[in-house]
Amino acid sequence: MKIETGTYIFECHTMPWTDIDLGLPVGGNYIEIAIELTDDDINSIKEMFHWAWDNNWFEHSVSETICTQLLLKHNYQLYEKVQLKAHNAFCEAHPNCENAVDFGVYEIFPPDEIQDFARNTYKPSEHRD
Repeated sequence: MKIETGTYIFECHTMPWTDIDLGLPVGGNYIEIAIELTDDDINSIKEMFHWAWDNNWFEHSVSETICTQLLLKHNYQLYEKVQLKAHNAFCEAHPNCENAVDFGVYEIFPPDEIQDFARNTYKPSEHRD
């Protein structure tokens, strides 16, 4: 399986407290953000998932923004690009949102195709970080 450079969709879900503050139904509120990814970006996301699986990140984290935290830790520039576009799209969709608690916090889910690519190329590491 090979993943090509191109445009991919990141789903950015609002946090439950933001939904409540804005009077939205809790859960299911998300923004799709199209981002052009290079081979380096794709490999960075793949390696991010490999690191997370090697270190049981999904099993031990208590963060409600686990994928966002991983992206922030492993590819800050890509995180910033997605976060900014998500924030701008959210502001357009909800123009009276300035009083929302922790406004701008999203769970950013990397594209499914890249997660599948990471899963298909994953071999558990003998040496964990």
